[in-house]
Amino acid sequence: MKIDIAGGNATLLRVLGASTPAGPGAIAKAREHEMRVGNDLWPADSHLAKEIETGRSEVDHANSKHLALELAEVAFEVGIVLASVSIIARRRWLLGAAGAAATAGVALLTTGLLLA
Repeated sequence: MKIDIAGGNATLLRVLGASTPAGPGAIAKAREHEMRVGNDLWPADSHLAKEIETGRSEVDHANSKHLALELAEVAFEVGIVLASVSIIARRRWLLGAAGAAATAGVALLTTGLLLA
């Protein structure tokens, strides 16, 4: 953003310098702006772009880990609900389904923890 503004300012100064009696001073200011962009702003911009890219990869990794842990939580909750319903309905096959959901939860929890 600062690079665009400084570049625009340099262009304006160059245009003003060509059309006014104070042209040489405006042209010198335009050169100063261009030097500042080249010497100060471009290196800072490239450094910040690298930091942003590093931050993006860290966020992507954290989101993957979060998704696995959320899915593990859901699988555990489904297992608990199925186990509760199996007690109330007296159906053993629901208890088996609860065990399968809990096992899936353990697998997802392990996956989420190993993503560190």
